[in-house]
Amino acid sequence: MYTYEDVAKWHRTLCPVTEQITLCGDLHEDPETAVAQLEGWQRAGITHVLDTRFEWSDEDLVALHAPEITYRQIGTDDDGRGQPDDWFAAGVAFATRALSSPDSVLLVHCHMGINRGPSMAYRILLEIAWDPIEALDAI
Repeated sequence: MYTYEDVAKWHRTLCPVTEQITLCGDLHEDPETAVAQLEGWQRAGITHVLDTRFEWSDEDLVALHAPEITYRQIGTDDDGRGQPDDWFAAGVAFATRALSSPDSVLLVHCHMGINRGPSMAYRILLEIAWDPIEALDAI
């Protein structure tokens, strides 16, 4: 089991899965800290953000401070239950369009970066023909 201190070390750290797919937690709740974090996303080459949270959206912040990043929220509750197929389908559709350009880097995130975001990233990897075990290892 992870402690709060363990999670705090990587909660908002960019975690590359492939050259084009990165996982992370959300932007910080403090606007100045969030803008600094968003600048880090830009330096890392993030071109697309797939936000899987239902409870919050950073769309306005991203549009204001990083308009070159394409932001899409496909939110769902983090309630421990399975997610509906249409949620995965919407995320995969956005990711497929984003990843069609070899210069794109897609950031998939939820709040903490440990449930919804990785689940969506896993489904995206399966869609682009990754082996299930290799996809799990990459995540």
